[in-house]
Amino acid sequence: MTYVYTFKVQLVEFEDKIWRDIEITSASSVAKLAYSIIAAFGGDGSHLFGIRHNNNRYEFMPEDDFQFSSDPLIDSVKTKLSKLKLTVGDTLMMAYDYGAGWEFSIELISATEMNPHKGRLYPRVTAGAGNGIIENSFPSQLEELMEHTDKTGKTLHLYSEYGGEMIEEIDEAADPDDVFEIEWDYREFDLEDLSIFFQDLVQRTQHAYESGLSNK
Repeated sequence: MTYVYTFKVQLVEFEDKIWRDIEITSASSVAKLAYSIIAAFGGDGSHLFGIRHNNNRYEFMPEDDFQFSSDPLIDSVKTKLSKLKLTVGDTLMMAYDYGAGWEFSIELISATEMNPHKGRLYPRVTAGAGNGIIENSFPSQLEELMEHTDKTGKTLHLYSEYGGEMIEEIDEAADPDDVFEIEWDYREFDLEDLSIFFQDLVQRTQHAYESGLSNK
């Protein structure tokens, strides 16, 4: 039997301000859950991730001998969520971009039998708050930006040169053609807009990770 799992996913250290409710089927892989989280929080899928549950580590493993830890690792692409035997109230932890240290708390808040004719609806985001993460930055930097917004009430203009770290000011010597600018406000979250593009974002994220995998 296939279930629809609803997970409350919260960005660690910002749980009340940045979170998503994500629905996904139990037939999906652990990696698919990770792709959904990355897409839901504005990640671009350019970093490794891992999910922990009951002392097990589910990692993206691009090579047969991929191992950066003495702990035993489980292939997240090959493992379906149903194999985890989750029950309502169980919590998983996900790390994304090990250098930056983004973490997500993932609580299973409901599990209902899936209508076999509606499998294409999933994964999807049903609720949320907050903008998400900023790639190539650290949680401490996000905290500073959020504090600035809370203090001033203003939307920030952030800049990146050569696709690097998002910062508030750019070197005057930088080539304007190499500078990327965005308006960023952690308070902004548009569920309707995200819902329209979400499955495409998840598919693109999955492709970014798995396109180089050989058939094993």
